[in-house]
Amino acid sequence: MRSEPARRRRRARPPLVQRWRQAADRHLTPVQRSLVVMWISFGVTFGTVRIIAHGIRGGWLPWKNFSAGGEHLPPPRLRHRDTRGTRPDRRAW
Repeated sequence: MRSEPARRRRRARPPLVQRWRQAADRHLTPVQRSLVVMWISFGVTFGTVRIIAHGIRGGWLPWKNFSAGGEHLPPPRLRHRDTRGTRPDRRAW
C-alpha cells in the first residue's frame, strides 16, 4: 500500500485538463488556442464520420445503406442559391 503522504501529494496535483489549460494559457496566444480547438474539433468530427461510414459499409452498425431497386441512394443534398437568386449550376460570370 502507498503511504499517506504519497496519497496526499497525488490528490494535490491538478487534473490533466486543468494542467493542459494552464500550459495553453502560458505558451499559446488566443489565436493559436483557437486553432488548436478548431483542429481537435475537426479531427473528432472527421473520425466520427469515418467510423460511422465504415460501420454502415461493413454492416456492423444497425443502419443500412439506402437503396431503391438495387441502386444506391446518396443522402439528400441541399441546393443553395447565391445572393443574386441564380442557380448554382448557372454562373453569371
